[in-house]
Amino acid sequence: MTQKKQLPAHFVQAPLPETAEDLIANSTHEIPLRDLVSVHFQALWSDPYFKSLHAAAVNGTSVEGLTQYDDAASAIMLRNRARETNDTRVSKALLHQIIHEVVILKRRWGIARSQLVVPGEGA
Repeated sequence: MTQKKQLPAHFVQAPLPETAEDLIANSTHEIPLRDLVSVHFQALWSDPYFKSLHAAAVNGTSVEGLTQYDDAASAIMLRNRARETNDTRVSKALLHQIIHEVVILKRRWGIARSQLVVPGEGA
């Protein structure tokens, strides 16, 4: 049978965190902004207006006239939700940062504007 190794006398065993909250509080890494934006995006996805802001593949079908304006309106909604839920990182993020994270998330989920264009009957 193997024996447990003992720590040298000059070392002390640090206690493990009791709860998951304690574990996260001890983390030396921040949660990436993209992960935080993703949580708010998924929560807002059931809102028909929010979803419509992401439906246009080209400017002519956008809600606010240009797809860039739709992106900005979406980012504003995400930032407002972050304020309501006391998420300071997203609520203080620049609109440009939020839009950038959303573009990456949408590409991963297969709903990027370029992925919404499919060949039609005339192609």
